[in-house]
Amino acid sequence: MRILLFILFLACLSTSCCWRNDIATKEAELSRWIEQVSPCLREGDLVFRKGIGIAGQIVTMAGGSDEIYSHIGIVVCPQDSSGWFVCHAVPGEPEYEGDIDRVKCEPIESFFSTQKSSRGKVVRVSCVDSVAHKAATATLLMWRQSVPFDHDYDWMDTTAFYCTQLVAWAYALEGIDLVEDRSHPARIPCFNGDYVFPSDIEKSDLLTYISYY
Repeated sequence: MRILLFILFLACLSTSCCWRNDIATKEAELSRWIEQVSPCLREGDLVFRKGIGIAGQIVTMAGGSDEIYSHIGIVVCPQDSSGWFVCHAVPGEPEYEGDIDRVKCEPIESFFSTQKSSRGKVVRVSCVDSVAHKAATATLLMWRQSVPFDHDYDWMDTTAFYCTQLVAWAYALEGIDLVEDRSHPARIPCFNGDYVFPSDIEKSDLLTYISYY
C-alpha cells in the first residue's frame, strides 16, 4: 500500500510539474510574440483573442463553426501612458471590488495574457493613420466615461456597448463600415434575433492581416 501511495504521489507531482512548465512555455511564447509585434502596431489596429473562460466559450459556441475568436478590441496609445493598450467592452473582468462591466483600457500584455486567451490575432483597417487614430480616440473617450457593457446586446443602443459594437461604432464615426450586413443568430437558447460576432468583423475586406499567435 505504501508503495502504491508513493507511486501515486510521484505521478501527481510529475503532472503538476508538467502543467507548470506548459504554462511557463506559453507565457514565454506570448511575451516573445508581443515583443515582435509591438513595433508593427499603430493606433486603431484590431486585436482578436480566443478566451479560455466560460464567457469566451459561450461566444464561440453561440457564433457557430466560423467563430474562432470570442473577443475583439482596438489598439490605443493613451497620452498619459507608455506602450500599447487595448480598449474593449467586456463583462466579468472587474478592475476593483464593485467595478461594473464596462469599456476597459488595459496593456496589450494583459489583454492577451494566458489567463484570458489561448490564441490571438492582429489586423489593420485599410485607412490612413489619422482616421485610425480618431477611431482609437473615440474608444478611449468611452473608457474615460466608464460607458457600461451592453448586456442586452442592442446594436442600436450606443449608451452601452458590447465588444464588436464598440469597434464597429468607432470606425463608423469615420465613415468606415466594418460590418456591412453581416450578422447571425446566436446558436444557444435564450438569445433571439441576430448579433454581430467577432467573425462578422473578421470577414471584412477592409482588414489586412498583421500577425497572430
